[in-house]
Amino acid sequence: MNYNQDFEINKIAFNNNGLNSIQSLYFVSENWPVVYILNNNGVSQAYVGETIDTNSRIFTHLQTPSKSHLQEAHLISSRKFNKSVTLDIESNLIKYLHADGKYKLLNGNLGLVNHSYYQRDEFYWDMFKNIWNGLISNGIAQHSLEYISNSDLFKYSPYKTLSADQRKNLMLIIDALLSENKKSVLVEGGAGTGKTILAIFLFKLMLTSDEDFNYREFGEEEKEFIDKVKLLK
Repeated sequence: MNYNQDFEINKIAFNNNGLNSIQSLYFVSENWPVVYILNNNGVSQAYVGETIDTNSRIFTHLQTPSKSHLQEAHLISSRKFNKSVTLDIESNLIKYLHADGKYKLLNGNLGLVNHSYYQRDEFYWDMFKNIWNGLISNGIAQHSLEYISNSDLFKYSPYKTLSADQRKNLMLIIDALLSENKKSVLVEGGAGTGKTILAIFLFKLMLTSDEDFNYREFGEEEKEFIDKVKLLK
């Protein structure tokens, strides 16, 4: 379904017939970056992802037991997409769909990417708003972005990305928890500095399996962080 000249949303059945139906789509056959949403309205569950090989990724999901009960796939594509854009849209969709409340997300990747790129604020945020409105029209979302942004569920979502200071403090907290000499950790900060988000992130981290957690936002510290998390668990 075309919404404007910037992007399109194509709905298919999440099964082998649906997979066969997308082979002729330009963005699939030419391996363009695509964002997708898998969902099942009956059990109100959904999964969000992005890929440059839609055919292979959808096929893999169809073979995955934890997603085999999902029934629909919505493919979001555009000639103006690149890898940075789709990673950003994926992160935003996970955060906003979680807070929207219509679906329980199957995504376990708590550590979402938060990065800058060309025209992110000048162009692509407006595109995301239009994509969101398209998802509302398709019945995937139910609330406006403005409504969600003002909700507590969004403000304290475990899918929030961490700032540089929060990532640094998270490492300090984990170091303290791993130390035999420290018995308590005190986090101080004024209102709105992210103390609650940091606490939620830490709890979610401990409850998320290693294969489902996305450590990309920790950059050069990724390996060190993974090693410390494994020790902590």
